[in-house]
Amino acid sequence: MSHAPSGAPETSGAPPRRAAPAASGPMAEALAEVAGSGISQALAQQVERLFAEGPPGREALVEACIGCRDQIAERHPRLAGTLLDGLNRAGVREIVADGQRFDPRAHEAFGTEPTERPELHDVVAETVKRGYADGDRVIRVPQVVVYRHGAPGAGTAP
Repeated sequence: MSHAPSGAPETSGAPPRRAAPAASGPMAEALAEVAGSGISQALAQQVERLFAEGPPGREALVEACIGCRDQIAERHPRLAGTLLDGLNRAGVREIVADGQRFDPRAHEAFGTEPTERPELHDVVAETVKRGYADGDRVIRVPQVVVYRHGAPGAGTAP
């Protein structure tokens, strides 16, 4: 009986089909869908490695979903939405701070945006990188651009 090596390259032009991960649950299912989508062989390999040693723990799944989402959000919004849905169904929520008063304990300042409106001073103008919370525990604070009244120029860190 002859077997092809497990790491042998596929010869067809179709994207490789991936087996569903051994772990179950919304995050594992979302990762399996992204890995099997064919958008990135490197991403599929990252997911395969995550499940290679057996079912990963919750923290590893959360980290993998967030990391994959960061990588694909702009180019593949539907798949990024699949990952966010998996995170949400597992109790992890996204933190977008637009319009909130800047709080250095809850936000990481990425830059500033000048404004002529004094009431917007120290208000978050834009979330550059979304944050995440698992229940009451913040996993990652959002990176934000903060309005500054009377600021001489845009794009500088506060």
